[in-house]
Amino acid sequence: FNRAVFYVIGENWKTTKSIFWKMVKDDDSNFIFSNFYYEKDLYELLKKNQKLFDVNEIDRLQKIVSKGPHYPQVLNDKKNIDYWKLRWYSSLRAILPFNSLYKNLSKKLNLTSDSFENNDVSSAYVGDTSPINLDELLQKKNNEIVNLILDFKNKGGWSGPSVDGLAQTLEQGIRKEPQKFADEIYLYKNVKYIYAYHIALGFNEAWKNKLDFNWKNVLDFFEKYINDEKFISGKLTSEHDSWDANANWVIGAIGNLLAAGLQSDDNAFSLDLLPTAKNILTTLINRLEPARDQQLTTIDYPTYSLNSTAGKLLRALLDYSLRRARNLKPENNTSRWEKEIENLMEETFKKEIIDSYILTGWFFQQYFYLDNEWIKNKVKEYYHTNRENWLAFFNGFTYGNPPFNKDLYKLFFPHYERALREKITIKSPNRYGISHHIAAFYFWDFEDITTNGLLKMLVTHGTQSSILNFVFHISSQEQNINSLNNEKASQLKRKIFELWKFLSNKFKDSKDNERQEILASLIYFVTFVSELDENIISLVVSSSKLSEKYSHTHYLIENLIRLKDNGKPKDIAKHIGTILNSLTFENLYLARRDKDKLIQLVEFLYDNDSKNLADEICDKVTKQGSDFLIEVYKKYKSIET
Repeated sequence: FNRAVFYVIGENWKTTKSIFWKMVKDDDSNFIFSNFYYEKDLYELLKKNQKLFDVNEIDRLQKIVSKGPHYPQVLNDKKNIDYWKLRWYSSLRAILPFNSLYKNLSKKLNLTSDSFENNDVSSAYVGDTSPINLDELLQKKNNEIVNLILDFKNKGGWSGPSVDGLAQTLEQGIRKEPQKFADEIYLYKNVKYIYAYHIALGFNEAWKNKLDFNWKNVLDFFEKYINDEKFISGKLTSEHDSWDANANWVIGAIGNLLAAGLQSDDNAFSLDLLPTAKNILTTLINRLEPARDQQLTTIDYPTYSLNSTAGKLLRALLDYSLRRARNLKPENNTSRWEKEIENLMEETFKKEIIDSYILTGWFFQQYFYLDNEWIKNKVKEYYHTNRENWLAFFNGFTYGNPPFNKDLYKLFFPHYERALREKITIKSPNRYGISHHIAAFYFWDFEDITTNGLLKMLVTHGTQSSILNFVFHISSQEQNINSLNNEKASQLKRKIFELWKFLSNKFKDSKDNERQEILASLIYFVTFVSELDENIISLVVSSSKLSEKYSHTHYLIENLIRLKDNGKPKDIAKHIGTILNSLTFENLYLARRDKDKLIQLVEFLYDNDSKNLADEICDKVTKQGSDFLIEVYKKYKSIET
């Protein structure tokens, strides 16, 4: 029955998606994604409707897949987990962020979507069957394929051959033999949107796979296609297309195709074709209208822009400008950024195309390369722009790297100040956002703990989540810091210990649960400790006494195991005993989880003249109902007697 429901939902996503999310729930607690019997049905549902998912649905799916499968036989094998994830990344590989996740994992496992789909049969997914399989399609001449496309109508109900299936097979053919189709691409000038969309996807994938084809023919084709009156007026929809593809589908796919051909000089189409690419982009961007179909102030802006039509076009326009600028000859004495393109961007601001604000933040450094004065003036204009446009810009900006010098730090200071003052929560796949930037400023000495700058503002007025993110981001830098030379690494660790002391003093007397959780999180700074001493102990204990409440005990104990052999054993034993006795061991699950490590630590105390501290720990753990330290206690009691 559930399989039938998945089919109905897949065919009617817009009106039935609430049923899907009720079945799956945010965390897949019903194990739908881990049920073998649903794999094919769910795969086809996701693949068919991926272009219809909103940013919140994309985020929910990403969390479900990243969490991994539920069944134990898979969890015991990392390869099986990766294979499980690859299935779902494959089903969603036409949209971001899943396309990059799919590519990376596909390369790692040396597997492709073919492992989950059968290109040799005519079914691309349930209900979308092609009237011709891939081998048959490739044997036909282009004019025969075009005639088939123009004449074909759905047959045989939901399970019979369909326009959607034929369009998918056409895409597969182009991906496999792009030159065959590029040579006579002009023959496809009258195809419906659904076919043009898959044509663009096919060439895009072929190019990414380093398969060559005649770019001039392809660009000329799309330039004429988008200027055809039927394309502009919306007359190329197909009543047989269950996806309801429209002009925006094609426009977005063209944007992605151009970006693929422009981003890297090592895999780009000829510079001679830049004028054609420019004409296509100029034409399409001039037609853009602002999107007002959702509450943009509550979304993840970068992900929104990655999937929006305007975002795809404007990123391609940036790629065009960068490729042109990189290849300018010095003797031409030409500006890196064409005035015409600058004016085109300004028009998008007048129309309040939200992606313009997102991208000038996200790709600030690239625009800085093209025209630093223009982008700096934009940043100043945004000081006073309305909240919706400012949020788009600042979300895009904090998704990328922080300003790379002191002057730019000062330029952006009012934006950070506004975000902290208004307690802005950044919705982004980048976990740290503002906190990541402020941490960088602290390490670069743009900020310190003594002046009234962003760091103090974050600690004093920031939300709990922003401060926690700041702490977790700092603690995640261990590998980066240890990769530096000894002098630089020591310098940064000293700054972290100063920060640790500052934050500990700030929150140690708080009775507020949110502030106490921040204090407990500081235990993660112990990762930077190379040897325990009196100064470190006071910092550790101020957090460790709360660590059980917020489930940080395991991390603490692992680090104590690491540190027990660093320094004079008797001194270290005393320090470890002090830290362990700050714990209550009321959480029996946590205690039992680390019982082997706790046994090691308690034996270390007994072996190094810290008997009283060891006895206290044994007593605490035993009184809480765990008996794994009794034998240790008896062993050392007998030795004593």
